[in-house]
Amino acid sequence: MIDFPFRFDNKRTAFSDECYGVIGRALAFAQRFEGDCRALALLLHIKTRPEFIVERDKDYEKFCEIVNKLWRRILNQQIESLSQYFELIRDVSDILRQGREARNTIAHEIAMGIQHDIETDDGRAKVIEEIETEVRKIAKADRIVCFLMHISTNEPLPNSDYIKDYSDRVANWVCEVEYS
Repeated sequence: MIDFPFRFDNKRTAFSDECYGVIGRALAFAQRFEGDCRALALLLHIKTRPEFIVERDKDYEKFCEIVNKLWRRILNQQIESLSQYFELIRDVSDILRQGREARNTIAHEIAMGIQHDIETDDGRAKVIEEIETEVRKIAKADRIVCFLMHISTNEPLPNSDYIKDYSDRVANWVCEVEYS
């Protein structure tokens, strides 16, 4: 007999694999958003502080220490620094914050207690719909961060249709359960 705390339903079904695959793709995209925020915030920190570049040339270990410290900042701090640096209007900053909250939902809450729900058609549809809602919030925020990256690096922007359809493409990639 297995004690209750060690009990784990390790039975895999096509239904659970399908849903957990969606969760995995959602988590992968949520981490991409966080990485984009971190990378842009770090780039801007380096670009706006000439002494930082000098420090890199003088003492590489100290430079790496500073970079690592900046990289470990929590996502909320990264988003706040981007909002301040670009002087984003409140509506745009709110989209970034909503993306952060959706990322946290995907990373920390979305899979809690869904084991039985995903074994029914209605339960799976409900879980996938909830994931899609959160992923769209992340995609909307990531679109802003990617746009700011292009501006900061003077890279040409993709065409307007690509930008406009970004959230749909991400949501389809994450939530599509049909195979081609």
